[in-house]
This record gives sequence, C-alpha cells and structure tokens, in this order.
Amino acid sequence: MQYKTHYKCRAVTSLLRTTPDLQKFVDKLEQLERMNRYLATHLEPTLADNCRVANLRDGALVLSTTSPAWHHKLRFVTMDLLSTLRANPLWSGLKSIEVRVDYLPTTHHDTPANFKTPSAISAQNAKLLRQTATHIRNEKLAKAITKLAKHSDN
Repeated sequence: MQYKTHYKCRAVTSLLRTTPDLQKFVDKLEQLERMNRYLATHLEPTLADNCRVANLRDGALVLSTTSPAWHHKLRFVTMDLLSTLRANPLWSGLKSIEVRVDYLPTTHHDTPANFKTPSAISAQNAKLLRQTATHIRNEKLAKAITKLAKHSDN
C-alpha cells in the first residue's frame, strides 16, 4: 500500500534553516566542516588523521586529538597553522589555537601488530572463579566473576 502525502519532501538542511537559531547552528557546523577540510590539506597526513576541529569560539580554534602524543606534535605546529589560517580571509580573525585530547576514534581501522586476542580461561580456572564468586558478599562483583568464568575453553 502506498501512502499519499500532501507535503513536499525537503532536504533536512532546508528544514533546519527554517528558524534563525537553527540557521546559525547549521552555518556554524558548515564553517567547522570547511575548516576541518582546510586543516586536513595543510597538516601532514598522519597528524590530520588524528586531529579534527572541535569548535571555534571567541576567536579561538579548538582542535581535538586522539592521544597525548598527537597533542604534543600538534602543539609544535600551532603557530605555523595559525599563520596559515589567518592568511585565509574566512579565518583572519583567529586569535589562538587550543589543543585538547579527546581520544577520538581514528579514521584508520587497522589492527596494531601487537594486539592480542583474548584467550579462553582454562576449565580449572573457571571452576576456581565460580567457587570464589560463591564466597563473595558483593552481588555485583560475584556476578562479574561468574560472567568471567563463562569464558572458559570447555
């Protein structure tokens, strides 16, 4: 059965632009996305993969990185990056760049070479865990240990 509607279908962005507050929100999101693309082309690829624009407020660009190591590397290029961004007329009013670590998911989904897959618990250890769980008064801890015992190899 096909339903007939009297409403014309519109894009979500056009719906979001119906009120001034939502218009400001969409404009800011588009500005952040443009800046994110611009940064990706002006940073070295590995750094760009681990960094993104989080916000732009009061003339300060806030960047998020995936780890303290990337934060450290990004700190060294912030002054050059600020100069590069100020050269663009869209962001000539930038005053500073703040960097924070947010442990963002990286764009690459490669498994590290030293990644270990969890191994099963031996039947003897599973039995010991179940016995231990019966003697624990804290119910949450006992349930967690019992759940862990279920990962045995038998």
